[in-house]
Amino acid sequence: MIRELARLREGRVEVMMEPDPNRIQGVFSDFSYGPVGISSGGWGAMTVRRDRDGTEENVERYAVAGLQISGRTTIEQAGRQAVMKPGDFCVYDNLRPYAVANSGFVELVTVRVPVRMLAVPSPTLERVSARRIGAGHPVADAAAGYFARLAQAGRTGEAGAGADLLAQPCVELLRALVTIGAGAADLAADALDVTLQDRLLAYMRLHLGDTDLTAARLAAEHHISERQLYRILSRAGVSLGEWIRAQRLEQCRRELASARGDRATIASIASRWGFVSAPHFSRAFKSAYGMSPRQWRDLSRTSRTQTQA
Repeated sequence: MIRELARLREGRVEVMMEPDPNRIQGVFSDFSYGPVGISSGGWGAMTVRRDRDGTEENVERYAVAGLQISGRTTIEQAGRQAVMKPGDFCVYDNLRPYAVANSGFVELVTVRVPVRMLAVPSPTLERVSARRIGAGHPVADAAAGYFARLAQAGRTGEAGAGADLLAQPCVELLRALVTIGAGAADLAADALDVTLQDRLLAYMRLHLGDTDLTAARLAAEHHISERQLYRILSRAGVSLGEWIRAQRLEQCRRELASARGDRATIASIASRWGFVSAPHFSRAFKSAYGMSPRQWRDLSRTSRTQTQA
């Protein structure tokens, strides 16, 4: 199955694993944010290798960025070899000859962006391929935090509606990683400003259920002042408190209308999405939607029953 998945996505690649099937170990999750693919998981000793150029194959060309979480992975391409340690990034082109090898158990987050969207010249991508981008660079740290959160959201299903909107920051951050590897640090730094608004909104979506989702926390997480935070959100037409309340109410409304919502108390649903007071939630819900949470759930249940009949 591992070989079939790799060849489905990558075309003519070779996958070499432990000869003893009882020693093969791995956990893998793969999900999409629009055209951007993100996978995460842990793997034992394994090598994936492409020996021939694949540009004539019926496979999408991707710039692939690996974020090492644990263990060590070696990536080879364009005559170079990068040994990745936890916190490191490495980029490669999936249709040019390459090798990705794990000598033991590793954990990785992998981001795949179509080269057509990345819009960087082929020589630039080749110049960056298999060059280790170490942890500690501001752009690398921002990209690592963003990609890791999206990987977690994909595994848990937290991204929900609007997940496609989270793709563009992935494109911009991966482009920034490429420019770091190409030695254009000034261009890479620009990506922090370009993507900050999107990263703030993505962070807020992924942490709606946290009761401490405050301006202070948002500013600290993104290394900006609260004044700068409010200025950035204002440019996007976002009032922080109103946006969080509206998004939490919408998630509660969706859950109350679902079959899952039938099996949970209204108070537990409200709490799951960050409301600390059930009476306050009920008042806010009725003000927003013109009916109580219970009335909305009953109406939705009746509608589902009629549809199934």
